[in-house]
Amino acid sequence: MPTKATLKWTNNLGFEALVKDFDKITVDEPKQFHGDDRGPSSLEFLCVGIGGCMGTSLVYCLKRFKATFSELQVDAAAEIHHVPPNRMLRVTALHVDFRITPDPATQDNIDNINECYEHFAKYCVVTQSVKQGIPFDIKLKIKDGTP
Repeated sequence: MPTKATLKWTNNLGFEALVKDFDKITVDEPKQFHGDDRGPSSLEFLCVGIGGCMGTSLVYCLKRFKATFSELQVDAAAEIHHVPPNRMLRVTALHVDFRITPDPATQDNIDNINECYEHFAKYCVVTQSVKQGIPFDIKLKIKDGTP
């Protein structure tokens, strides 16, 4: 199942992202990275993608194990550092923390939650793909008015 997003430049470092029939999503860099901070940065969207994928994978597992909960929060964070040899800024680590409130807080329900936690991450397409390193190609097409 192919997935696609189209980004159109708006101004400075900002873009509007179009995904399916959803509302436009603003993508921008924070002021310390020379943007206007009009929306989440690409790095923040990476955190959203990883946190969202891991969250949905965990919830899917919880449903299959009939584990119940009243609250679930996923916090995803990326560390960035300048790395050798050229001191380019890169993501050097990703951290994902879950906070769940079992409902009911019975030992059986907590055991089912822990069982899912032991196994769910391998089903997250985004995280597993990032961990393996995704090969991709980049192309530039310059519009010059000729067909």
